Amino acid sequence: MVSFLGRLVYSYDDRYTFTATTRYDGSSKFAQGKQWGLFPSFAFGWNIEEEDFMQDVELFDQLKLRASWGKIGNEKINYSNRFSLVTSANAVFGIPDALYNGLTYGKSGNENLKWETTSQTDIGLELRMFESRFTAEFDYYNRETNDILVDLSTPGHLGNGQGQKITYNAAVVLNEGFEFNLGWEDQLGEVGYSLNAVGNTVHNEVKAIGGNSGIDSVLVGGYLANGQAVTRSEVGRPIGAFYGYVTDGIFQNQAELDAYPHLSQAGIGDLRFKDVNGDGVINGDDRTYIGSPIPDFVYGFSMDLNWKNFDMSIGFQGQIGNEIFNGKNVVRPDPYNFEAHVWDRWTGEGTSNSEPRPSYGGYNFLPSDRFIHDGSYLRLRSLIIGYRLPEKILTKMNLDNARFYLKANNLFTFTEYPGYTPEIGSNNVLANGIDTGIYPIPRVISIGFNTTF
Repeated sequence: MVSFLGRLVYSYDDRYTFTATTRYDGSSKFAQGKQWGLFPSFAFGWNIEEEDFMQDVELFDQLKLRASWGKIGNEKINYSNRFSLVTSANAVFGIPDALYNGLTYGKSGNENLKWETTSQTDIGLELRMFESRFTAEFDYYNRETNDILVDLSTPGHLGNGQGQKITYNAAVVLNEGFEFNLGWEDQLGEVGYSLNAVGNTVHNEVKAIGGNSGIDSVLVGGYLANGQAVTRSEVGRPIGAFYGYVTDGIFQNQAELDAYPHLSQAGIGDLRFKDVNGDGVINGDDRTYIGSPIPDFVYGFSMDLNWKNFDMSIGFQGQIGNEIFNGKNVVRPDPYNFEAHVWDRWTGEGTSNSEPRPSYGGYNFLPSDRFIHDGSYLRLRSLIIGYRLPEKILTKMNLDNARFYLKANNLFTFTEYPGYTPEIGSNNVLANGIDTGIYPIPRVISIGFNTTF
């Protein structure tokens, strides 16, 4: 990769600032004619408190309005993704049989790949009040990502190799919302303290799919070990939205099974799926949007305290409004019965209306809202308590500073999600929020001592 960078900064009378930046990046991951991308950005700031009409206003220590627009590029794909590759293979031919070495088609490339680009507009307000004890930042952001680089499965008849995927510039996605950052710092007697809260709302929406790439207008992904796809991305929905059947209890007896439409393999004790489109038949057309892995609101808050030689810092983080697809509940109960909820399975009429009868794969493990859980959580991310030795002791020990501390990370998590952790991510935007048994974030407690001399 080769990059060229230019920057211009202009300031006038401490009231107005203007910044222009341009990047010109070239990547060998793309074919000739598509290797270079131009990524400009512009920012403007207005220090309103410096204006003449604000000189008699004592409420604000700082009042600044800012706006910016910029574009960045992404080329984080494997170098080989644009090339079609072959692989070695052996075959037996002839009479008598003989083993021949050769090559076979292994993987398709895409010579039409180009830079994924993200354009973002920000409008913000910064202020400080009450002798700068209170600080606040408010922002509106609008971020649109074009030509998103996504690995997509291809039909088997293309001969692309088992499990192989092709990378496409496949979609346009919008993210927009509001952000805030609030702070308060003060002293009460011998106690110094500071409070901080941050948060942002998230609206994610697919604006376009396919374009000139020749792919379908729907992106399917998030494949589980049983071969079932969990997510479906389409225009007007969040990218990587969960897609499946809506459950409506369990067939308790033959009369219910006969009276209600169902898939042919359904039996007594199996899940009952809703006839979403109302055509009197249960089939793939009754699958629908059942959740999103993208939260509506992400937040955090912290507090710092100090009193004499003691100090404490505590920080929380969390999110609200996202769902998790519990993929390990698709695989682990089938056929191993690893999960505790299997104890509550249906064993006869009236015994359960949520946990179906034991079965080896198939019907009850199709993607459905049975595996959807609320992904909201609040986590105590960090807690630090410290004590600094008094100056008298430091002087006797010829030390400039010495501090003992107790530190805890990820001490508590408050969530209704039954899995190991509600923080479920993925490198693939079409498989985000799918828990396939992710290793939990560890709780770490440590005791330490640091000094300078």
